[in-house]
Amino acid sequence: MSTFVLNKSQQGFTKCDDDFTRALAPAGSGKTATLLWKCLEDANASNRKNKYLIFTFTRVARDELRDRINSREEFKELRNITRIETLNQWGFNYIKGLKDGIQLKTSKLDNFFLINNSLRPLWEDKPILGKLSNLRYQYSELIQIFGELKTLGFRHDYDKQAFLNQFSLHLNWLESNNLLKYFIEKVYNPLADPELLDSGKNDLVGQLKPFLEFWKKATESLWKQSLITLDDQKYWALIKLNEQYSDGRVFPAPQRYQHIMVDEFQDINPLDLFLIKKLVELNKSKLTIVGDDDQAIFEWRASSPNFILHPERYFDGNFSTHILDINYRSPKNIVDYSQRLIKNNQRRVDKKVTPVLNSNAMVLPIAFKNHMESVQFVVELAKEFQEHNNSEKIAIISRKKGQLIPIQITLTSHDIEFYAKEDLNILLSHAFNDLKKHLEVIPEKNNRKSSDVIINDLLSFCNHVYRYPLKKAEYVSLKSFLQKRSPRTFQQGLDILFEYPYTIKGNHILNFHHTISKVVNSETVSAAIFNIGEEMAGLKKHFAKSDDDIFYKDPPFLYMVEYAEKYGNDFWGFIDHVENAIKKMTAYEENNDDIDLGIRSNVHLMTALRAKGKEFETVVILDVNDGIWPIKYAEDEYQLEQERRLFYVAMTRAKKSLIFLTLKEMLGRPMNVCPYLEEMGLSVSDF
Repeated sequence: MSTFVLNKSQQGFTKCDDDFTRALAPAGSGKTATLLWKCLEDANASNRKNKYLIFTFTRVARDELRDRINSREEFKELRNITRIETLNQWGFNYIKGLKDGIQLKTSKLDNFFLINNSLRPLWEDKPILGKLSNLRYQYSELIQIFGELKTLGFRHDYDKQAFLNQFSLHLNWLESNNLLKYFIEKVYNPLADPELLDSGKNDLVGQLKPFLEFWKKATESLWKQSLITLDDQKYWALIKLNEQYSDGRVFPAPQRYQHIMVDEFQDINPLDLFLIKKLVELNKSKLTIVGDDDQAIFEWRASSPNFILHPERYFDGNFSTHILDINYRSPKNIVDYSQRLIKNNQRRVDKKVTPVLNSNAMVLPIAFKNHMESVQFVVELAKEFQEHNNSEKIAIISRKKGQLIPIQITLTSHDIEFYAKEDLNILLSHAFNDLKKHLEVIPEKNNRKSSDVIINDLLSFCNHVYRYPLKKAEYVSLKSFLQKRSPRTFQQGLDILFEYPYTIKGNHILNFHHTISKVVNSETVSAAIFNIGEEMAGLKKHFAKSDDDIFYKDPPFLYMVEYAEKYGNDFWGFIDHVENAIKKMTAYEENNDDIDLGIRSNVHLMTALRAKGKEFETVVILDVNDGIWPIKYAEDEYQLEQERRLFYVAMTRAKKSLIFLTLKEMLGRPMNVCPYLEEMGLSVSDF
């Protein structure tokens, strides 16, 4: 029998019988168990047999709740009356019951065929969208944009007269929830670059009109063909629910759930919001939302803190609020520091959190001269954990993925095993391999090689000078020109390239020659990486490409430049160390199950976004400097508050020790300490 005892705030939440309830659950407050206890309390207090539908944000959270119900005796009453799903899974099951032969398409190859085959009749003769036939990256990019429109809550199913007007009204709604910037970044900009907008129009909707009309037709066409993407699982569920119950009807009584609960409500996006609202309406159910406004860090996926801060704006009812105010995870001083930090945010509900633990953790800010000194400290600390702490775990937490690369290379060179999710291993990406191949050319640029090798290297460089690779006709023409001249060294090939008589991608060949020359004439490894990052647009941050190659989510040039300084002009020394790291990482992944690695490894590498929901004995936060925490791209108060929430999430993972590493300089430039330390009342000590 469980000895779990609810505290006063948890009891108030579990016993609340209001139609609309909000539980704000700060880090470490035991929300998962409390959510199930609320179901149990409600079931025991009810005179009728209630059924409960719980939505979780991830499959991991779903499985954890299911396991607790199935394995713990106190929750056995819930086993036959509680359904726990992600919204995606619920949506898929629903539409699968409406339409035979539904096919879920998720890969890059799937996207290629969806656009190039399934939807080709819709676009190949259109004046603007006909440009698709000349693009190389349009396939996955357009399907992603379709998904972003649905995630943001846009709908295609208005008649032609109302469609654009409704689109414009929803843009205003997004702006009121501070999501217009997301729309510009994820929808408008990716369409503007390949010129899929009507540039003759001045207004936003007018420019988008050709694409939006295509999206409307394409969405219907794919549904008729029983083809859906990830976002369609929720999107088509919502569309079909609206169609089927447009006359005000609700679900038949036997199918209804009397209580719907949503975990991690701070992470939902507009599509999630609208689907949840529709399900509450059709079930005539109560609604309980659980989450933490201070951990709303998913604005990058179109979530808005407004949804949990002001739920009454989006649902037809007033919410009673309960704050789970006891922290069971963190020592007293970490709770105190984190509360001092987060109180600087204005868009939040004020909370007074009390720790169960009266002991204090070791909280230590340390200043290092440069990034490499900091990396060496982390490596020594990781080595100690691997050798002496059999069960305790340490998390190395970064703001950006690129910060982890020097640590990954150095850890592998010291044979220290670590765990990082696959999509954090930028070293294993295709784009990183392209970058490495460019570096290999530099020390060999005057060495004699076969002309085929030289031409392939030159064309690879040319493909990365601009954002998109060469078009097929340009590629074939340039390759033929180079083959006729048969260069024997890369430098000779570069001289021949200068003589090419035609433009490429509308640009004079001089632009290509200048960019490639600047890179291959770099005198040091550090300078070469810097020049590649500055000059070669094809390896810069790119939304569309990032879905298939994590390198493009956050190109790691800044940290690689800093790390590479110690190699001077030893290009092969740098490349050998990188290849050794790649070899060992590949061996880890081939010889170990992802779950086993996560359980076995003492050392975990992750970004702050990935730290949410986890806990570790020791947490080390990297590069606690202004411009990184908060990120330099954060401009307005909304973005700055999101950055503070992200830092709050990172630091509240710690159970015993919390270490902040700051840098005095980076690339020779002085660095300022992160303002969050001062907000917490901490000062930096020299190590």
